[in-house]
Amino acid sequence: MGHLGKKINEQILIYPFLVIILLYIAFYGVFVTHGFAESKLNLWFLVIFIPIILIDCFKTVLECSATTNFHNNSLKDHDLKKITVIIPTKDGGSTLGATLVDLLKKFKPKQIIVASNGSTDDTCEIARRYKVRLLNIEKPIGKIDAINEALKLVRTQFCLTMDDDVLVGNAKINTGLLKNASGVAFRVLPKIKNWVTQIQAHEYRKSMDVGKNFHNSTATVQNISGAIGLFHTKELIRQINFHTGEFSGEDLQRTLLIHLGKENNRVVLSQSIVETEVPNTLWSLYKQRVFGWGPGLLSNTKNLFKILIKKDVHPKLRYEAFYTLFLVIIMDPLRLIALPILIWYPTITIVVYLFYVLLELIPYIKLQRKEPLWVIFITPIYGLFNFLARITGSLVFLYRRTAVFLAKKPRLDDYRTVSVGYRLASLIISCFIFSYVIILIMYVVKPIVGSTLFQTLLTLSFIL
Repeated sequence: MGHLGKKINEQILIYPFLVIILLYIAFYGVFVTHGFAESKLNLWFLVIFIPIILIDCFKTVLECSATTNFHNNSLKDHDLKKITVIIPTKDGGSTLGATLVDLLKKFKPKQIIVASNGSTDDTCEIARRYKVRLLNIEKPIGKIDAINEALKLVRTQFCLTMDDDVLVGNAKINTGLLKNASGVAFRVLPKIKNWVTQIQAHEYRKSMDVGKNFHNSTATVQNISGAIGLFHTKELIRQINFHTGEFSGEDLQRTLLIHLGKENNRVVLSQSIVETEVPNTLWSLYKQRVFGWGPGLLSNTKNLFKILIKKDVHPKLRYEAFYTLFLVIIMDPLRLIALPILIWYPTITIVVYLFYVLLELIPYIKLQRKEPLWVIFITPIYGLFNFLARITGSLVFLYRRTAVFLAKKPRLDDYRTVSVGYRLASLIISCFIFSYVIILIMYVVKPIVGSTLFQTLLTLSFIL
C-alpha cells in the first residue's frame, strides 16, 4: 500500500496530466481548426507580432547588454579555515565518494559534514571511509531540516552547502565576497555527457553568465543554486525560523529570504565555475522539471510578491520578481491557449520558430559561442519542452497542496506521507480542475478562433 502511494506521488502523476494536454491538442485540431490550417502573414499579424517581439526581446536584450561583472576571486580572500562544508544527502552513495575526494583537496576532514538524511545505501560507510564528520539522521526529514541539524555542529563563520554530486575542482571559495553580502552564488555548469546535457549547458550558461551576471553589479542575484552556495552561518541559522522546509524551490526560497532580510541582504555571483550532474535523458530531465523546478517556482510566489512590494528593494530585483510573477506564472494560462495553435497552424509555427532562433543568437554571441551552433536551432523546441514541463509541474503543485490540505498535514512536504486514499483523491481533484479549465478554454475560443487577429495574439502570447 505504501509503495503504491509513493508511485502515485512520484511517477503516476505525469501520465494523466500529459494525457489531458495531448487530448486538448487533439480535440482542438478536430473540432476547432479541423486539421492543419493555413495562416497568412497579413497586416493584423504584423501589428500584433511587432509589439510582442519588443516585449519578448526586452529581457534578452536588457540582460545581454550588461557588461561582464564577475567578482574577483583573489587568493587573499580565499580563507578556507573559516568554512564548514555541509553536504545534505539521501542515498547519495554513487556520487558522494568522488565529491569527497575532490573536497579533501581543499578542506580538512573535520571541516566537512555529511548529513545523511535517511539513507539506506552505503552513504554513511563512504563518509566514514573518508573520515569526514557524519551526521546520520536515520529517518528522512528533508534536505532543509538536514542542513538545519548540521548547523548545530558548525562553529565557523561561513558555510558552504553542497549537493553530493558537485565537483568544486579548481574553483576558489572566496570568503572575501561575504564582507558585504550574505550569500555567494557560483557559476554552476553541467557535466557534458550527451546531446541532452549539451543543451542544458547552454541553458545553465545563459542563466549564470547572462541572467545572474546582469544582477551582479547591484548584488541582486536572484537565486543561489541548490547545488552549491556560500553563506554566512548566522544567515542560515536565521532562516531556520523562516524557511518552510519545502524541498521544491528550496534554493530560490533561501535566496529570496536573504533579499527580504533587514541587514546585509545582498547576494553576489562568484567568478568560479563548478560542475554538477544533470539529467542525461529527456525523460529524467522532464521529471526533474515536473517534480522540482515547476512546483518550486510556484511555491515561491508569496516571497516574490513580498519582493515586489518591499520598499527598499533594488529596481533590478523588483523587475525580476515582476517578470517571474506576471510574465511567467500568470501568463502561462495564455500560453496554454496558444499551444494548440502552434501545433495546428504550420505557417505561424515556422515564423515563431525562426524568430526564436534569431533571438537566441543574441545570448549565444554574448557567451562567445561556447556551445555547438546546433544547440541554437534546438532551443526553441527545448523552450516548448520546458513549458510543457512547467504546466505539468503546476498540476503537481496543485496535487501536493491538495493532498496536504485534505490530510490536514502541518508541513508542505508532508504530501509524501499522506494515505493512499488522500493521494488518489488529490489526483482526481487535480485532473478534474485541469480538465475543466481546458474545456472552458475550448468553449470560449471556438466561436472566435477564425479571427486572424485572435489567432495571432494567442500564438505570440506563447513567447512572452
